[in-house]
Amino acid sequence: MNDEQWGRHAGRSPEQGGTSADELAYRLHQQELLAAFGLLAVNTPRFMPLLQEATRLCAEGMHTRYCKAMEYLPTRIGSSSRPG
Repeated sequence: MNDEQWGRHAGRSPEQGGTSADELAYRLHQQELLAAFGLLAVNTPRFMPLLQEATRLCAEGMHTRYCKAMEYLPTRIGSSSRPG
C-alpha cells in the first residue's frame, strides 16, 4: 500500500482523536473490509492466500502498514521439552 492510499479513508478511531462522524466512517470501513474478506473466504480453497489477504485487510482496517498472523501454541503444564 503506498502513501497515497493511506489517506483514502478519512475515518479515524477515537484513539486517533476522531469525532463521532470520523469514528462512524472508520467502523463502516472496517465492516466493508470484513464483508469483503468473508466473500473471499467462501471462494478461496487454499489457506495461505486467504491468510495473506487477512493480514493485508487487518492492516488496512487498523490504518497501519503491517499486520502479522501468529499461531498460538499452548504449553502443557507438567510436560517436559526433553525427550524421554
